[in-house]
Amino acid sequence: MSEYTNKIRIAHITKNFTANGITSVVLNYTSHLDKEIFDADIISGSPITNELKDKSIENGVELIAVPSKIESSRGYYLGIWNALKKGKYDIVHVHGNSATMAIELLMALALGIRVRVAHCHSSSCEHFKIHNRLLPIFLRLYTKGYACSSLAGKWLFGIHPFEVLVNGFETKKYLFNLKKRVELRKRLGLTDKFVIGNVAGFTNTKNHEFLLDVFESVADKDKEAVLFLVGEGPLLNKVLSRIENSAFRERIVYYGVSNNVEDLYNVMDLFVLPSKYEGLGLVFLEAQINGLKCIASDQVPREVNLNGQTKFLSLTDSLENWINEILSINDYDREKMSINSYNKSAEYDIDKCVKRLENDYLSAL
Repeated sequence: MSEYTNKIRIAHITKNFTANGITSVVLNYTSHLDKEIFDADIISGSPITNELKDKSIENGVELIAVPSKIESSRGYYLGIWNALKKGKYDIVHVHGNSATMAIELLMALALGIRVRVAHCHSSSCEHFKIHNRLLPIFLRLYTKGYACSSLAGKWLFGIHPFEVLVNGFETKKYLFNLKKRVELRKRLGLTDKFVIGNVAGFTNTKNHEFLLDVFESVADKDKEAVLFLVGEGPLLNKVLSRIENSAFRERIVYYGVSNNVEDLYNVMDLFVLPSKYEGLGLVFLEAQINGLKCIASDQVPREVNLNGQTKFLSLTDSLENWINEILSINDYDREKMSINSYNKSAEYDIDKCVKRLENDYLSAL
């Protein structure tokens, strides 16, 4: 244990702190760790969403900001080095999608931090060349490997040791709420509409361009169809520009970012996630617990199909296949499906998941 405090000091490192899956996982786990035993900080590159920063503070977690990795990789890594050196951590827990995590792990090793956790959150990445170069180094630097799914683990760790640590969250708060549905749909002017929802970061991976292609064809056939988008990200302005030029722009609602996304699922009638790849798809689990029928690309792991009602379609299929599946959605017992999915989501309950993580931390030390 370090001399800094009698608690176990942990640094969680992430590239940014915006509304995305990794941020949700980091915030959920750090907020629920036993504060009597663990003292967890989050070291994050910019951008950092103010609402999420406030949420981390409310939950007793210090958020240490460093420069943007995209705008200044030197500033980003120097900031992490200084934060790790000053913090005198016992454990470093790095979150990412590829072997580029080797750099943060190497810094931790150089500073004498002997528990170095690598946590993979996806089943692919967008920079294969540097990933492949760093992979042999990465595999020698981590002392504990986690992945959000077996698919993500096999992608990054291959035959090397790793364990699946699911994306734990407060499952109960995503249960369907009819009262909120009626109130929010009325406030948003969506009372009689067929609302197709999507909650995701605006990145290449989440494939909003494809989603818009599908929706425009659906909207042409169903006059009550509305697309409801929640999130933020580097491609937001590009997507908003595309929406502005769409013939159906009046029927595409960009809600923005929300700290209460669990309420917004109630607004939707169908959830669509056409990701190019996913490690797990946390929002997909949330949507199902809310009782939504879902359509996903076949790049989303099958293990997220809690209720057995999810349709998986290939991105190489014709748009017509996606359109027909969306238009074939009929009325169903939303509340019953919500309760059924919730009952099958016990392994994702954050209270259970965080106990496992705490035990792993203690064992590693």
